[in-house]
Amino acid sequence: MKFCIISPTSGLRQFATKSHTHLVLPQIHSKEYINFYQERGRAGDFLILDNGAYEGALTHNERLLERIELYKPDVVVCPDAMLHEGSTTVDLTKRFLDEYSGRVSFPGLEYMGVPSATGYNIFDFYEGCKKMLDDPRITWIGLGRFLYTHFGEKPEFRFTIAEIIKNIRPDIKIHALGMAAGSLLELDWLTKKDIISSCDSSAPVWRGWNGRLIDTPQASEYWAQEGSPVDFNAPLPSTDCVNKINYNIERVLQVCKALY
Repeated sequence: MKFCIISPTSGLRQFATKSHTHLVLPQIHSKEYINFYQERGRAGDFLILDNGAYEGALTHNERLLERIELYKPDVVVCPDAMLHEGSTTVDLTKRFLDEYSGRVSFPGLEYMGVPSATGYNIFDFYEGCKKMLDDPRITWIGLGRFLYTHFGEKPEFRFTIAEIIKNIRPDIKIHALGMAAGSLLELDWLTKKDIISSCDSSAPVWRGWNGRLIDTPQASEYWAQEGSPVDFNAPLPSTDCVNKINYNIERVLQVCKALY
C-alpha cells in the first residue's frame, strides 16, 4: 500500500519526498507548497487532489476545477459532505461529475467518490456507497476515518468495508483518508490482501514535529489529550524532532510495506 506523507510546507522537501504518492490539499495557497507539488507531478509522482472537506474548507466546484488545472493530478476527490446523509454526498458527487468529467483538458483524470453517512447510520453509508459503485465514472472510493471513530474504533472496520466494496466491484481502487488516531494497528489491517491502494496522514510528521513517536502507548495517550491540527506554516523543528519524524515515517512505511 502506498502512503501519502502530509507535512507542513517547510518540511515538504525533507519528508514528503520519502514517498512517490501524495495527497494535495486545495486550501493551501502558499507558492512554495504549490511549486513543490507541481514539481512532484512533473517528476512522475502520483498526485491525489483532495477536496478540502475534512479541514472544513469545502472546495466549491469552480475552486476545485482551478486546482485540477493547477496541479494536473492523477485523481481528484469529488466534493463530499462529511457525516451528512449519504444521499447529500452522492448528489454533490454526481453534479460535479456531470459538469466536469470527460473534459478534454483533463486527459486520464480519475475521480474518487467518498461515501458519507448521518451519524452512526451504517446502512446510510452502504446505500450511498452502492450508488457510487454503480457510476462507471468513479474509479476510486475514499474511506474516511469516521468509519473508525464513529463505529466503535475497531481497527479492522475500514478493511472489512473495503473487502465488501472490492467484492461488489473488483476493478475499483480504494484510498483510506487519514490514519485513525495514528493507529499502526489499523494501518496494519489496511494493508491486508492488497485491497487498499493508498492511505494518507499527517500523523508521522506532525507528531514527530511535536517531539512524539507514533508507536508508543504514551504518545497516543498524550496526543488524544494534547494533540493539535497541523500548522502548515510551522518552521522546521529541532534536530531531535526531525529524528523522531524520520523514525515515524520509516515505521509507517514498514507497516505499509511501502519503503521506497
